[in-house]
Amino acid sequence: MDLLTFALLLLVLLCLLLGAGLWISMALAGVGYVAMYFVHPSPGLFLASAFWESTGSWTLAALPMFVWMGEILFRTKLSEELFNGLAPWVRRIPGGLLHVNILACGIFGSVSGSSAATCATVSKIALPELKRRGYDENVAIGSLATSGTLGILIPPSIIMVVYAVAAEVSIIRVFLAGCIPGLLVMGLFSAYIVVWALLNPDKQPPREPPMSLGQKLRASAQLMPCALLIVGTIGTMFVGWATATEAAAFGVLGSLILAGVTGSLSWQAFVDSLKGATRLSCMIMFILAGAAFLTKAMALTGIPAALAEGRRISTSAPTG
Repeated sequence: MDLLTFALLLLVLLCLLLGAGLWISMALAGVGYVAMYFVHPSPGLFLASAFWESTGSWTLAALPMFVWMGEILFRTKLSEELFNGLAPWVRRIPGGLLHVNILACGIFGSVSGSSAATCATVSKIALPELKRRGYDENVAIGSLATSGTLGILIPPSIIMVVYAVAAEVSIIRVFLAGCIPGLLVMGLFSAYIVVWALLNPDKQPPREPPMSLGQKLRASAQLMPCALLIVGTIGTMFVGWATATEAAAFGVLGSLILAGVTGSLSWQAFVDSLKGATRLSCMIMFILAGAAFLTKAMALTGIPAALAEGRRISTSAPTG
């Protein structure tokens, strides 16, 4: 069997395992085991070493911390405070309070790291309020669905931690790389809402009466806890005061203090946050372990090297 046929068979096997509903981590490890079986007499030894090497990393300790921080904040009143604090500043812009969805998701994503938690938490407060004030429901849901994805892009993103560990690069540098794209996407989302509002004035509720600067500042005071948490989590990393793992620990401590001050985290909610963080962290680590074993198996089979060599030959071939 030539190498290309073997690679295609492994790809088909991976698709079959995933299509059958097998866990992603088990599917990756299974394909890696089959590939390793044909090139090494003891694939189990590589399986054990790959699982340990991929999960026994101090850098990876930041992952469950960020996940737990997001789980705690998901059960607090942070989304309500964000909505009330941001609403006075955008109510006169075309699109009105729809911009609050974008800003609130961006801010919440910068302290939770999870797109699912960001979208669910902000929409729980924003959607009923927007419907009550007469905003178009479809546009409100669309703005929440799109801006909820900012949790992936804006640090501290859980996906960024996974990528940095898998690619063996600095987590802080990956976080820094996500700042400008995240802000750019937020600006584009808001610009789209402005254009839509100008083209569809009949779907906009009547403008609300203006507020004085003092009223706006008093409402914005509710943003202080979130701002302090962002500075304590992200700021300490960017200025070099803490590593990603230490910043994640600060974030968990800050979220616990925030939840304790607001009184929104009961003992049952605390236990649920631990369970949710454990489930999600274990799932991600299993996927990393399966991918690490598959990577090691592919390296031993020589498939990546053959593909790279074929590309080099094809790109250097002379043209007529």
